[in-house]
Amino acid sequence: ALQQYCQQHSINHTTCDKSQCDITSIDSLTLVVSAIQPTQIINCAAYINIDFSVSEEGNALNILVNAEGQRNVIEAAKAVDAYVTYPSTDYVFDSSKQAPHTEEDPTNPLNNYGSAKLLGEQYTLAYDKGLVLRASWLYGEGENNFIYKFLQFAKKKDVLPCTSDEVSVPTSSAFLTDVILTAATKRLTGLYHASPKGYASRADWARKIISLEGLHKTITECSIKDWGSPAERSTFSAMDSSKLQNALDIYFPTWEEDLEFYFKHR
Repeated sequence: ALQQYCQQHSINHTTCDKSQCDITSIDSLTLVVSAIQPTQIINCAAYINIDFSVSEEGNALNILVNAEGQRNVIEAAKAVDAYVTYPSTDYVFDSSKQAPHTEEDPTNPLNNYGSAKLLGEQYTLAYDKGLVLRASWLYGEGENNFIYKFLQFAKKKDVLPCTSDEVSVPTSSAFLTDVILTAATKRLTGLYHASPKGYASRADWARKIISLEGLHKTITECSIKDWGSPAERSTFSAMDSSKLQNALDIYFPTWEEDLEFYFKHR
């Protein structure tokens, strides 16, 4: 999404995949950053297999990419005096607060993924040109997101179970891209929450999806515990993004408006 935005708006940029620049290798990263001499680095690399990260093998990769990889990015950025943006996650919060989290709220990750991302945040915030943008329930192009998986499931079933006790803020990659690049232009640093307004359960989100898709399906509500996922998840991790909205002075849509925009333009 970032690459497409930069191309459409003629923003000078360079993108690298893992074969071109492996963030887990400081030598590889330093060579690439030294050659490009960027003013801004946006680390889009992440390990997001949350359930596999409960295993020793999965957690090793999780820490290597989400924490140590970001530490490498920071070190490479320091050498060229570049700003760094680190997209993070609502998984840094537990279930103790049943209202939208602010940046001042204490963190307490419930799983290894959230713990590694929190480490990545700490490395970023220790750098005076570092920016952490926490997002939640990200969706967009591709298959590794709730909307794609839900619609695939909906092709096979008329009654669709979705959790009612798992609450956060659906966030499109288009919205997050706009926020990231606006913040980069303003040379913003520090910690901010970056999701649309409002919040929803998975069941609420599913109902809105089938409405926009024009499907005649029935959503039944269930609990997180019914899924039996290996990794523990928060029951309420919605975030308040008003601090970022004020800093950027741009319109933040509700999650419903963001979702409607996505379905209209996908």
